[in-house]
Amino acid sequence: MKKIVLAYNFTPERLKSLRTLCMMLKVQLRPVAAAEVETPVGLLAGLLTEAEVAAQKKLAAANLNGAQNSAAANLNGTQNSAAANLNGAQNSAAANLPAVPKWELLFLCGFDQALLNRLLAAIRTSRLQKVELKAMLTPTNITWSGAKLLREISAEHAYMQKNFEMKHPQK
Repeated sequence: MKKIVLAYNFTPERLKSLRTLCMMLKVQLRPVAAAEVETPVGLLAGLLTEAEVAAQKKLAAANLNGAQNSAAANLNGTQNSAAANLNGAQNSAAANLPAVPKWELLFLCGFDQALLNRLLAAIRTSRLQKVELKAMLTPTNITWSGAKLLREISAEHAYMQKNFEMKHPQK
């Protein structure tokens, strides 16, 4: 698998520093424009085609609908109404998703542990110093949009920060 870094929300100056690091590590860098934030990461990384993304989304929707239909077949009238309300609530919730966070995010594809360690060490000793949000490619997130990835990872980061602060209060 090719090694590529998708960079979200980087300023031109920080992107320049990241580009230098990626060249040193012989890793491709793909800055992601704001207009591409809804594009699946697998597509941006060149790992999936439009047809593969559509097929995976269709399969996921079919599996979800199959599970819902199977469950609905076993429900009585009141439960069917509840299932319909749940679907409506899910659709409403999807329409009311929070804004896409503007935090920097590195999405790493094709990295092994050694390359990951080299990249993280290079970031710490470079002008970048730190990038708060980082994620690796998984079979689960390959079809996620950058927006979904940013929401998920930033929420996870906030949770971890809060949990750390509770366990390690400032003196």
